[in-house]
Amino acid sequence: MNILLDSVCPCCERTAVLELKAEAAAHDPQQIDIIVQCHFCGAVLNQFVAIDEMEMCGG
Repeated sequence: MNILLDSVCPCCERTAVLELKAEAAAHDPQQIDIIVQCHFCGAVLNQFVAIDEMEMCGG
């Protein structure tokens, strides 16, 4: 879990604390399930990211 301070929630459009979680997707181990929750309005945002479509950083 990570906390994103001073981020703007796309649902309530307020500067709020957003909580970020990432874990393997239950339906496909080659995807990451990214979940962001706004602590102000309670909105939950979800996105799946394919690992093989990510870019390499560093060496």
